[in-house]
Amino acid sequence: MSEGENCDQGTPVTAGKGVLSPLSNTLLSRRLRPVLIVSIYSFLVFPLFRVVVFLASRQAVQDTTIWEIGWCFAYGFQFDAVVVGYVLLPMVLALGLVSSGSFSKPLFQRAVTIYATVVMTLVMVLEIINVEFLLNFRRRLNWALLSYPRNWRATAMFIWKQYNLWLIVLVPATLFSIYMVYRLLRRYCWRGRITVDSRIRRVSFTAITAALCIAACRPTFGRFPLRPGAEEHSANNIVNQASTNTIFSLYQAAKSWVRDGQDENKFYDLPPVEETHQTVRAMLFQDGDQAAPTAERPLRRRVSTGRKMRDFNVVVIVMEGQANEPVGALGYETTHTPELDDICAGGMFFDQLYATGARTSRGLTGVLVGHPDLGGISLLERPEAMGKFQTLPGVMKARGYRTMFITGGDPEYDNMKDFFSASGVETVVGQQQIGRQFAGAFGVPDEKTFRKAHEMFVSMGRQKFFASILTVSNHQPYNIPQGRTPMLPDDTDENRMLNAYRYADWALGEFFREARQADYFDNTIFVLVADHGHGEYLQPNLAIDAPGYRLPCVFYAPGMISPQRVSTLASQTDIAPTLLGLLGGTYEHSFLGRDIRRVAPGDGFALLHEDRHIALLRPGRVLVTGPANRRTRPASVPVMFRVSVSGMRPMDPDQLDPVDTANMRRELLSLYSVALQQYLTIKK
Repeated sequence: MSEGENCDQGTPVTAGKGVLSPLSNTLLSRRLRPVLIVSIYSFLVFPLFRVVVFLASRQAVQDTTIWEIGWCFAYGFQFDAVVVGYVLLPMVLALGLVSSGSFSKPLFQRAVTIYATVVMTLVMVLEIINVEFLLNFRRRLNWALLSYPRNWRATAMFIWKQYNLWLIVLVPATLFSIYMVYRLLRRYCWRGRITVDSRIRRVSFTAITAALCIAACRPTFGRFPLRPGAEEHSANNIVNQASTNTIFSLYQAAKSWVRDGQDENKFYDLPPVEETHQTVRAMLFQDGDQAAPTAERPLRRRVSTGRKMRDFNVVVIVMEGQANEPVGALGYETTHTPELDDICAGGMFFDQLYATGARTSRGLTGVLVGHPDLGGISLLERPEAMGKFQTLPGVMKARGYRTMFITGGDPEYDNMKDFFSASGVETVVGQQQIGRQFAGAFGVPDEKTFRKAHEMFVSMGRQKFFASILTVSNHQPYNIPQGRTPMLPDDTDENRMLNAYRYADWALGEFFREARQADYFDNTIFVLVADHGHGEYLQPNLAIDAPGYRLPCVFYAPGMISPQRVSTLASQTDIAPTLLGLLGGTYEHSFLGRDIRRVAPGDGFALLHEDRHIALLRPGRVLVTGPANRRTRPASVPVMFRVSVSGMRPMDPDQLDPVDTANMRRELLSLYSVALQQYLTIKK
């Protein structure tokens, strides 16, 4: 019988002798071979997908220098090393400390092979998913992936409708690939020699390889380990995102989720709390406002409008995706929203209002909670926040209004139902009550949602009511009914998106045609605002593309509100105070916004948020900052951009006003700090 055959049956072979024998014995040993296979595989796959990202985003990175690309791969190697070090450490300990006899036992072989297969599969699958995620959202996979399981029904339906052909091909291919990887690992990891090692040699081998893994986990001798922000070396967001690692990003997202905002000071070097209160008080308080602080809400204030309170009904329509270039009211030549354009022309139209974030949950937080959202998961999804924040529905309920939240989707999505039910909403209606017929990935068509809302409003009779309606049709994968309004040829992704705009606009027009015939119409203020913009379609190379956050917003009540255009820069957080100002009377609130009608045209601002980047927008300029890279600089370095409706570009140092830049940085960090503290105080 040959030596190879004898080894395959598990017969130990004494370690060879000679100058090169210890090295060859180690490299060929079953103790190291699985580790080498997984590490080599990982260090090939991670950079390969960086190349894929650059090729798929070639237009967004066309102005990037070769040095930036080189640094991208250099930084990427460090992030990859952290991941590889962590995933290899358990394998190194298992392979290094067991006796040689264990290597011939099938149970041990299966356990190690399964672990290696899982690691290699996750590396490949997550990188494939990440490419699509990054191209759509300009970020690596992050906290959003962690929130999908609780919304699994809608998420699964969306994935199926958007990628069904890919799933039919890729899922069986992936399962077959996993099986083949497992079989190949079983075949090649456990063949060859089984060296008879002494205990000292095993311990020495384990100590050296484990030390290498630990060194990889912390590839720096400085005070701070590798952390989010270390990838911020380029002015191009795509390059920075490609520089990090998907598994690393998911780990940091999970860590932040567990810590739930406790580590935000490490990211932004926020000013002292008392200083932030002074700064934000100067930003928010208006003439006649009186401080009415509480322990949890130090910026709470009493507002006297000087007018008698009027009991008009209020309907807030949060329009999914209805923003940016297809909306003619925003100043674009070609419009796909004629109904919305007419409503904007007939009401108080705010043409410089900006979203608080880039997802629907963040838009709802801005509009109905009057609060900028935080890093990580949305405020709506944080259990400690439920019932602890003042909301617009809560204020209206206290005034004797019946309060409703109506959506064509699943109200459980993003925890909307539980959050708003605990915050003043008495009746929540979703697709389950409207009807599942013709439901798309995220719910029923807008026409059905509006019809249900109209029926509920008619049934109110003389009872005053507040309702918020969330539409869903203008959302990928753009499953909309046909034959309602003229459509473009459905042969490109852009046309499918524009058709969704057209259908959502038609449904909005149909609702108002019905509403104008009803008794409630003449006694109702309608507030229409988009949930978020589509910044990734404008300048995807930027971490925050401020022009992409611009939204249509109109207060519409013919006979009560005269047609007018307000061009003061504003935020979704200003909507609640502005509405309450219109209704008159005296009220107390802690919204992080103002009555925009009483703001001087040059004094408007908006806080923008995207993952770990935040920005303060002022007329003509925006200051953007990301996480502090404490390995190379002590604090986050903000960048000032000149901004217009069409785009934004970095300002040269000689164009900057140092005093203005310092003031905006202080205002930006103070405003975000106050938003954070309003959440953290309820957790104590």
